[in-house]
Amino acid sequence: MIAGVPHVAMKPICENIGLDWDAQRQKINRHPILSKGKVMITAPSNGGLQEMLMLPIKMLNGWLFGIDSSRVKESIKDVVISYQEECFDVLAEHFMSKTKTTALVEPPTITKAQEGILFNKVKDISGGSGKIRAELWSRFQNHYNLSSYKNLPANQYEDAVQYLEAKQKEYLGHGVEMFYISSKEIEERAKSLVGESLILLKDFFGLLLKKSAKPT
Repeated sequence: MIAGVPHVAMKPICENIGLDWDAQRQKINRHPILSKGKVMITAPSNGGLQEMLMLPIKMLNGWLFGIDSSRVKESIKDVVISYQEECFDVLAEHFMSKTKTTALVEPPTITKAQEGILFNKVKDISGGSGKIRAELWSRFQNHYNLSSYKNLPANQYEDAVQYLEAKQKEYLGHGVEMFYISSKEIEERAKSLVGESLILLKDFFGLLLKKSAKPT
């Protein structure tokens, strides 16, 4: 334990599995990651005090993954190869699953209520003109790179509202008359016109009757 972190002496491990310690010591010193984790300590031995190279236990797996399995003792070669194969699988599962998840995650789109608000804004701006409405939707979808306004990301909704408000001012500024008459209003106006026509007809026939009734 060094500074509260578990460490292991690397020389005994290398010697026990058949690796040349001097070669491994040089590799550890050259390695950009392992060299940062190594710690040298002085420890007693049969030959007196000697320096020992220590690595944090968390680095032991990475070191073992990188050794040449052909240089270990024959009795443990299959174990080392099996361990390294499993390392490949674990690394692939860890990093590939992250990539797959990232690729599948898409930002949430606007709600049905927000779809309705955008739809009504375009309808109001177009003033009932199908040509203007089609042009507005085309410009809107090109602006946000969408196949449909319903696919607008939720975080762009406020910007989209401002975009349509700016378009409304733009169309008004170019003298495009904006008006929209609902079907109910059309029906009421039609009834009013029919009523007025009936009154005019009544007055007209009344006048004819009066003229025909005068003595000649």
